[in-house]
Amino acid sequence: MNSGHNSFQELAYEWSENSRTPATLERIRKLGGLMGVGWENTQTKAYAGAVPKPKYTCSAVLNDCAGTSKTFAQLYLYAVEHMQRHGVAFGTDMDGLIVAPGPRFGPQSAFGVLDDDHNKFAAQRPGQVLSQLMTVNQSAFFRPATGVRYTPRHGRPLTDAAFVGKAVDPDADTDQPAQVSKGYAYNQDQRDFFAALRIFYFNPTSSEDDLKTIEDALSDNYPNKRRVKEYAFGLVKGVTGASPGSDLFSGDTGTREELGKAVYRFKVLSEAPPSDIQNDATKLFRFNQQLKVWDHYQSIFGPNPPLTRCQTASKDWDINFEGMAHYGLLPDFIQDLRNVGLQTKDVDVLFQSAEHFAQMWERCLAASVSFNPILTVTLAPSLNGIKMMMSWHGMPGDSLEESTVLGNPLSWHAYAGDVQFANGVFSTTVLIGSGSGQKFYRVRQGTVAN
Repeated sequence: MNSGHNSFQELAYEWSENSRTPATLERIRKLGGLMGVGWENTQTKAYAGAVPKPKYTCSAVLNDCAGTSKTFAQLYLYAVEHMQRHGVAFGTDMDGLIVAPGPRFGPQSAFGVLDDDHNKFAAQRPGQVLSQLMTVNQSAFFRPATGVRYTPRHGRPLTDAAFVGKAVDPDADTDQPAQVSKGYAYNQDQRDFFAALRIFYFNPTSSEDDLKTIEDALSDNYPNKRRVKEYAFGLVKGVTGASPGSDLFSGDTGTREELGKAVYRFKVLSEAPPSDIQNDATKLFRFNQQLKVWDHYQSIFGPNPPLTRCQTASKDWDINFEGMAHYGLLPDFIQDLRNVGLQTKDVDVLFQSAEHFAQMWERCLAASVSFNPILTVTLAPSLNGIKMMMSWHGMPGDSLEESTVLGNPLSWHAYAGDVQFANGVFSTTVLIGSGSGQKFYRVRQGTVAN
């Protein structure tokens, strides 16, 4: 039995006909079958709630970022546990209809948090976003960065809508996002600073013309592409030391460049923000908000040996901010599984899935032969004639019959020789002496002769 892409009733908030029960998994396992773990971008209940004392897995992955590699890890470990480390594969169903795992960082983090009328689930999103981030505080609590590290460390600017997501408050431009009441982690000003940081890191000495070219290339899903460019230019001026500019048509231009420059120089050079920011409550609030974005961005540089970035034409892909966007990011996704706590021993089950599929196929072929027995005949010379070795896959109760006349149904009778049966295979050897004449053999399965 094979079940291609699945979720599980015990872990689902809402389950469908494709949600497997423990009894179904047990049946698949006992039949030597295979099951594929689906990765549709949804929230799951905690794995520990279903299997409190795992026997066949050793990994500990927190269920704290819905719709990401952590969700898949929860589902995968549940499957490995119930299948007892055999016959567990990817069941991506990635054909354009199923949403693949999203990113763990940035405004699209925790993409799989369920939306609901009473905001029961959405309110969890800010905490799930923050739980992915590297932290150090006065109590010496340290959470290391766990994102996927690449080489080069910073790729090309992400001009698609990588930083436009469900974690951004659509009603908060530069104000505090509605975290508790509506579950937003960032305001729109912070969303644009994420995009600006990626542009800045690509070339920290970009000219304004270079930044204008990138601004024009940004997805139209960014409502304020100009703000992205101005923040990036402010970061560049943090490197060069140039003064922030201004614009008659956008009174906030100078403020954005000033804030970008101040963030860079505070974080990199430990330089206090200018008095113009410290003495202005609105600017100081925005400055502190962008300091958070700076820190959040740094959390993507995890402990793994750097991966070479997947590239298509001039596009660099980044699973940290874009999620599992296409099949070319499977290596990145597996690395992310490792980074969030999936141990080598448990990942090995996945890497054995192709062999387990082949073994399942072989068992299917063997079983099909037993329903339509095929005699395999091998001839070998003997001192007294020819030895004919016959064998077939079958079921207990099969019998071998012989006849000297093929066209006479009444001439068939039970074979008198010794027939061996072991591991589903029948075998016997017939000595054909010189001048013994022709003989025909067939297998009878129940009442059907073949």
